[in-house]
Amino acid sequence: MHSESATLRLSPQASALVAARLGLATVPPPPVVAPVALVEPKPRRAKKSANYRARLRAEAAAIRAELADAFPDVITALGYSPRVLLKIGIDQDIRALLPERRPAAVSRFMWSYTNEPAYQRQLKAGAPRVDLDGKVCGIVGETEAVGRGG
Repeated sequence: MHSESATLRLSPQASALVAARLGLATVPPPPVVAPVALVEPKPRRAKKSANYRARLRAEAAAIRAELADAFPDVITALGYSPRVLLKIGIDQDIRALLPERRPAAVSRFMWSYTNEPAYQRQLKAGAPRVDLDGKVCGIVGETEAVGRGG
């Protein structure tokens, strides 16, 4: 014969009633906790479509090609490792130089260029930063080099 055990769950009021009828000591019911008001989640930003992101990557690659042609000593073509560190704020110079390009595409170019491993390896404290003409316009600070190989 197979025996199965089952658990009967009763509400606190039903449990007290059963205990009283059976003459058992009653356990006080647990305190009632007021419901917590849930924080309304912030509305999520709509995701950009894959097509939008692909167009942005393509435009960023075109920006890199234009800049590599115009400033070969500073910006390397796609497929080549960056040779020099760019000055802080150079994105504003690029936006002024290429006003027909979307700011988002310039930002995407800057992100992809400066996050290349070869660029990141060069970020050592005291390393020079250059502008589009190749002139030194600053150096890498200690805080910029922390955690980036410097």
